[in-house]
Amino acid sequence: MVIAIIGVLIALLLPAVQAAREAARRMQCQNNIKQLGLAVHNFHDARQAVPPGCLYRDRPSFFVIVLPYLEANALYEKMTVDGNLFNDNPETWFQGLSSAEQNECGITTYRCPSSNGGQKIVVGTQSGSQQLSGPLSDYIIPSCTNDDIGNDYWATLWRYNNLGSGGKSATNRLQWDFFPFRICIGTNSSWKPREGFEYWVDGISNVITFVEKHIPSWALTDGNGNVNSVPRTWNGSWLCTTDNGGTSSRAVTNVTRYVTKSVNLIAPTPASGPNSGQQCDGYTADQLYQLGSSHPSVLNVGIGDGSVRSIGKNVLPELVRSLVEVNNGEAVSLP
Repeated sequence: MVIAIIGVLIALLLPAVQAAREAARRMQCQNNIKQLGLAVHNFHDARQAVPPGCLYRDRPSFFVIVLPYLEANALYEKMTVDGNLFNDNPETWFQGLSSAEQNECGITTYRCPSSNGGQKIVVGTQSGSQQLSGPLSDYIIPSCTNDDIGNDYWATLWRYNNLGSGGKSATNRLQWDFFPFRICIGTNSSWKPREGFEYWVDGISNVITFVEKHIPSWALTDGNGNVNSVPRTWNGSWLCTTDNGGTSSRAVTNVTRYVTKSVNLIAPTPASGPNSGQQCDGYTADQLYQLGSSHPSVLNVGIGDGSVRSIGKNVLPELVRSLVEVNNGEAVSLP
């Protein structure tokens, strides 16, 4: 009888313990995003501009640029000695490291403690250079284009400095570039940030700057332990963006993801992974590039003023899209 009572008590307590642990993990995730927001403000104080999303294709991303403002200056200096990451492909630098050195490149601030897949080290490149190796991240900086489906030059607009000869014209670019972190001026160690908070015309409290992404642990392999090419393109290294060519390129989704006006923002999470030999069971191509989180029901987002919000996974896409657009004149707020 006593044993039965103990069993019932354990059964009652276990969900409460799990809920408490998840609440602590969610708070740590929020703190990570908070640190990213503070890094943006500290960067702005030092450079009178917001950090760029990347330094051209195959160059350091936002997440490298803000390392000195996340108390990771030692790693930043190691990466950028002699300007090597600013003048060359960071993947070349990363693959030249020993396994132990590669594992030291993971940043806990970039990992949600509830995540299944964040901060895994991915080594090797898929054919066509669709994926750069390095540590993963559970967070992205959002972007968008002027169309609804998000695939018309969105990656090109985000990662290129001068589009006059390929893609949209320079004039069109100014019309379309309205997400928080744009590309820098210049493509090497002489780069400069582009603009300050005044570019966020709608106000820093009306801009979404960081969003979680969901990385199911099974999505990193094909069921046989082999690296799964599609999720690697989807969830690649935060070291840099990559260029796999073509106007439909989405390979920068390792660092950023597009937010559209009508597409469901949250990718589904199947109860189990793909069958052996299958890739992304339960996911469609479009769903792979949506937002998501490992937290039940909620998604953590960072706001331009440095605050963090937890929003429901059923939040209207057009609302999030409006808050990603920094200069659309719409003073909206999250529920």
